[in-house]
Amino acid sequence: MAAKRTSNLAVDINSDNPGVTDREYFKLWITKLEQHLDERWETQNKLLNERWDSQNKALMVALDSMDKRLDSMNEFRAALKDRELVTLSRTEFELAMKPIREDMREIRDWKNMMTGMAKSSDLARVNVVAVVGTAGGIIGIILGLLGLFMN
Repeated sequence: MAAKRTSNLAVDINSDNPGVTDREYFKLWITKLEQHLDERWETQNKLLNERWDSQNKALMVALDSMDKRLDSMNEFRAALKDRELVTLSRTEFELAMKPIREDMREIRDWKNMMTGMAKSSDLARVNVVAVVGTAGGIIGIILGLLGLFMN
């Protein structure tokens, strides 16, 4: 009689059929093992596929996020380029301001000259009044002296 064999695959054929030979027992055991390994393989394969799918989804989310970030960086670069096109450098500013400063200096000199002319015209009036006053004084003195001598 064959000895009773047990396994962790729960194949206990001898207890059900005591007339099963060792060869039949091992064939059934191998068949059960193959079924068990196939089930294990399918389970592991399903888990790996799920893991692969979740990693692919995470990768797609990361790629979308990176694309958005790169788009915003490109917008920032474009804004900087636009700003660069409309702003002047210090040397360009100085070159543009040089003729304006010269014109301002000429206007200031002209203003000062015109102010000086106005003062000289005031001086001319003062000189005329002084001459008239002096002439009037001299005439007064002469008339006063003549009046003394004629009386």
